[in-house]
Amino acid sequence: MKHKTYKKFYIWCQRHGIGKILDQIPDKTYLEILYFLQCRKCFDIDNPQTYNEKLQWLKIHGGYEKFSGLVDKVEAKKIATSIIGEKYIIPTYAVYEKVNQIDISALPKQFVLKCTHDSGSNIVCLDKENFNFERKKKKLEQAMKIDYSGYLREKQYRGITPRIIAEKFIGVDDKLPMDYKFFCFDGVPKIVMVAIDRDSAVKTNFYNMNFERLPLMIENPNFEDSFEIPSQFEEMKYLAGKLSQGYKHIRIDLYNVSSHIYFSEFTFQHWGGFSHIEPSIWNEIMGDWIH
Repeated sequence: MKHKTYKKFYIWCQRHGIGKILDQIPDKTYLEILYFLQCRKCFDIDNPQTYNEKLQWLKIHGGYEKFSGLVDKVEAKKIATSIIGEKYIIPTYAVYEKVNQIDISALPKQFVLKCTHDSGSNIVCLDKENFNFERKKKKLEQAMKIDYSGYLREKQYRGITPRIIAEKFIGVDDKLPMDYKFFCFDGVPKIVMVAIDRDSAVKTNFYNMNFERLPLMIENPNFEDSFEIPSQFEEMKYLAGKLSQGYKHIRIDLYNVSSHIYFSEFTFQHWGGFSHIEPSIWNEIMGDWIH
């Protein structure tokens, strides 16, 4: 079963009152079953070996329920600001408790709407004059009802109050900015995933900390890179390292737009720990970085 297929199934269960049955399954059993469905492989969660397997172990033993502020999109900005300063934070226009509180007339021509408690509910407005908000409201309303913590047993999402944040669109020429996702282990950035074409068919490449391309593909196809090392790559590495201090493993997502670095988000489990990694040796290499 593919990742997105199961997500749709889980959301359907929550909408129809069946989600509570799934939520009663113990974490260990649930994750081992889901791992088999997603990865077509059995594993013992008490003896994890690979990157994906160790991410499952950390869901149970990592104490992630303490880190809800890091994945709440409003609180995460406050935490990042306290560590690296406000200059790296995307400006916030408003925070709403309910969808019907959103006043489009008070927002600029371009903006982004996101639910604060989940992943994947982003709505990008590039031209308010031609933006049909009534069509978009349904997506937000549905997302606001979902408890994201139960889906992949990511406890850091538990207890977050669903809200909607409106923030500045930081792209150039109406395109989403290139995304730099730093995989950090014990406060040290090891590899960075660069994502392009995020508004269409996402493509990604992986690089080491010298910005040398790695023979690695996780879920999305690679792209033929023709760009040089970003001018502020050393600063981005420094920020990723600073933001990742104190965590066994965390992904720090940044943007670099017109030579300005922005913080994006903290992520504890890349693809929920169910990603397809090629070649598979990288699943072992990255797993060895989690002690």
